[in-house]
Amino acid sequence: MENVKRIFLEEHQMEIALIGTMHVSQDSASAVRQLIMEEGPDTVCVELDESRMGAMAHNQDSCRGGHGAGRSLERLLESFQKQIGDKMNTAPGADISVAIESARTVQARVVLIDRDIRTTLDRMWKALGLFGKLRFFFYLVREMRQARSMKPEEFESLTEQREIFEALEELAERFPALKRTLVDERDAHMAARIKECGGKKVVVVLGAGHLLGVTRLLQMAP
Repeated sequence: MENVKRIFLEEHQMEIALIGTMHVSQDSASAVRQLIMEEGPDTVCVELDESRMGAMAHNQDSCRGGHGAGRSLERLLESFQKQIGDKMNTAPGADISVAIESARTVQARVVLIDRDIRTTLDRMWKALGLFGKLRFFFYLVREMRQARSMKPEEFESLTEQREIFEALEELAERFPALKRTLVDERDAHMAARIKECGGKKVVVVLGAGHLLGVTRLLQMAP
């Protein structure tokens, strides 16, 4: 199966299958379901935190009570994701929802491995600085405009590793502080949470942009 990495952590006696997804792709959601049903894991780790889990359950703002700038940034990013989801006729987060449903079907524990969204967004906002905030705003506006003209199959190709690598390289070049807080720090947090999950046969569902980084960190000596 594409976008699946398999590793074995000898120290923890843990067999892990990681699948990189696009959060607004029905194909990704189907691949997640297939992997979990085939693997029959005892634990399913998902790229989610308590705030977003509660927001998904109650259809609320996951940044309620957080920093005002963080809430504004989240809404802008959610708008971008929703626009892509509308293009692909898929609700944002379909892959994570399917992962949780499938975990329940195979009676696996669900472990939330992502860092609190409020912490991430506040750190992003502070790391950008005034000029960086303006540049990032116009960058997102440009990307949203380009997304309107893209076809669904073009979005699906964004889960391919070459496309992901190029996108991360561009992000690192344009906004190095943003990549550090949005990608690198969360990769480290999620890798640590996976090691602590206590499972023996584990499926990890996370965005394609985190797949290589988290896999690399898991393979490193403790």
